[in-house]
Amino acid sequence: MHNAKLQPIPTAAHAPFEQIQAAMHNVVSRQWWAWSSCVLVTLLLTIGIASFAFPGLLSEQKEFYTFNLNLAVRGLVGLVLLFNVYAIYQQVQIQRIQSYLKHQIGAFDKLGERTEQVYKIAALDSVTGLYNRQSGEQRLAEEVLRSQRHSTPLTILMLDLNGLKQINDTFGHSAGDLMLRHFAERLQSAIRGSDVPIRLGGDEFLVLLPECKVSEVQYVLNRLNGSVGEFDGHKIPLEFAAGWTDYVPGESSQALMMRADTALYANKRAAKEKRQEKAVDVTDQSSPASGGKSPSNQAASTLTPREYQVLQLLAQGKSNKEVAGDLNISVRTVETYRAKIMSHLDVHSATELVLYAVKHKIIRVDEISQ
Repeated sequence: MHNAKLQPIPTAAHAPFEQIQAAMHNVVSRQWWAWSSCVLVTLLLTIGIASFAFPGLLSEQKEFYTFNLNLAVRGLVGLVLLFNVYAIYQQVQIQRIQSYLKHQIGAFDKLGERTEQVYKIAALDSVTGLYNRQSGEQRLAEEVLRSQRHSTPLTILMLDLNGLKQINDTFGHSAGDLMLRHFAERLQSAIRGSDVPIRLGGDEFLVLLPECKVSEVQYVLNRLNGSVGEFDGHKIPLEFAAGWTDYVPGESSQALMMRADTALYANKRAAKEKRQEKAVDVTDQSSPASGGKSPSNQAASTLTPREYQVLQLLAQGKSNKEVAGDLNISVRTVETYRAKIMSHLDVHSATELVLYAVKHKIIRVDEISQ
């Protein structure tokens, strides 16, 4: 996956800007031609008057010629004056148009700045610069429609930043805001340019992953793991819980988010139980009172009966659909169970899940499907 940065939406004022600039350039060109034409016509008229006067110098009928010459000169002078008046009028109109266009450019410039400011306020989160919840839900609806139209996969990833309240209580809200910005920057660098990062509010984030399979989400999580922020000389680890799911054709965007939210909190509960188990003294875990179980075996024993059944069937090599059929539950429910079980047992692939089940005698080797 490639690095991604949130791209701002271009304002609608860009096109009018270009049109106005083109119009001003055209006006300047016309102005230059108008002045050139005025000078050229004046010179031609001057030459014309001179040409009328030159034959009179050679003619003997001076009185008749003088009368005609006076009429011609007066007519030509009148034409020159009319042309000059018209040229001056055109220059005044051009100046007015230029002044109007400059005013419009200034207005469009201010409109573009205000439009961008309104867009940032309405569509972006003020702390992280990511899409806010409202605009994020609109993008999700658009991606759902696109997935339906083109039959392409769509996966959504929910993230919950752990310990944000403790950071705020310990270092202040400025530190919490800084950690949110740091996590948002790390998130943007961990996803592709086509992916959409969203801050839902508080410490919750949502990432839209169009044309991405569920199995590829782990690549994003691997890039996010190990994030550390720094505030006032203190290094603060940024841990998070994650839950993800893929879009089912015909499903609403609200139902899709609800399933991802369910997966998130299932993983969060599993992680909390794991931390509690690690806090138990090793001596107590290996004592006769604990039945001599290893910590990993104890993790499996804390699963609910239904989760244990799902674990057994998955470890046998059955698909989610086959497990759903055997237990008479939905495939999405099996996916939720699977995510919780793998997080609870600290395994990251189907192979590790099978090895875990064989090692702790949850299934026999001969029960594994070929």
